[in-house]
Amino acid sequence: MRVGGKNVPGLCEAALTAITEAVVITEAVLTRPGPTIVYVNPAFEAMTGYAADEVIGRTPRMLQGRATDRDVLDRLREGLEQHGYFHGEAINYRKDGTPYVVEWVISAIRGEDDDVTHWVAAQRDITVHRASADHQRALYADVVQQIRSTTSKLRDLVERAR
Repeated sequence: MRVGGKNVPGLCEAALTAITEAVVITEAVLTRPGPTIVYVNPAFEAMTGYAADEVIGRTPRMLQGRATDRDVLDRLREGLEQHGYFHGEAINYRKDGTPYVVEWVISAIRGEDDDVTHWVAAQRDITVHRASADHQRALYADVVQQIRSTTSKLRDLVERAR
């Protein structure tokens, strides 16, 4: 296909290679042993530590582990089956075994007959962002507790001063 005199498939391949978001394309079959990975971009390789030839033909389930939340995976499957779309977060594991928090946006790729032929997932490692948000929540809770404690002490002082 050519658009505006450009080779669109070549342009799409260049975009997928250049983008900093990890991209995974799988076949449409969701039941085990699928879905099967058919494409990953260099950002996926950098994020996970797996080379493309190590994951092509395997299932993305290979990235899951003991801290991966089963409820999230159930919602993922339900979203894909019912809506052809999912957006969420889960804990995955790199090749070296270290966990990371991944944010996924997964959409259906449909054929001419409107049947789902593949899934495309844009993924990003949000581990640092998640840790920062958790730290901010903890700091906020600590400040609230300190305010409550100080307020209580002030009340006690006022009561004794009366």
